[in-house]
Amino acid sequence: MQMIEFSKSGNVVYYIDTDSKTVVAKLRCHEDDPMTLIGSQLMKQTSGDGFGPLELAAYPFFFEEFKIQNDYIGKAKCHPDDEFDIDFGKRLALLRAKQKYLNAVERVLGKSARWIEDVGRRIDKLYLAHYRKAIDNGIVLNDLLESLEE
Repeated sequence: MQMIEFSKSGNVVYYIDTDSKTVVAKLRCHEDDPMTLIGSQLMKQTSGDGFGPLELAAYPFFFEEFKIQNDYIGKAKCHPDDEFDIDFGKRLALLRAKQKYLNAVERVLGKSARWIEDVGRRIDKLYLAHYRKAIDNGIVLNDLLESLEE
């Protein structure tokens, strides 16, 4: 016999098959992509007066490559010789779906952290190049001023 149950929150659908002793949990995440929500929250924390560290941290969360899917499936199958417990099957299936979701979030957070580090290195390199150029121009200007004074 096959049944479909919904969680109280409505974000989990359970597909239960008593004949095959299987429970499948489909975890539906927030309507918006969770990573976009994180990026939006970071943007709300910013001062709004330019592109600072928080804007930089929020930036990758709006790219498609940093987004994660909204649905995650977890499955629990009972051994044929064991007694089938629907509640235990639901808990196990949901746990497996949540683990897949957390793995996806962890992957994207790691990817975004690497992106932010890379951008930081590029900004440092650019800043250093401009700083050196300013020093070189300052030295040339000092030499010019000294030659004019003579």
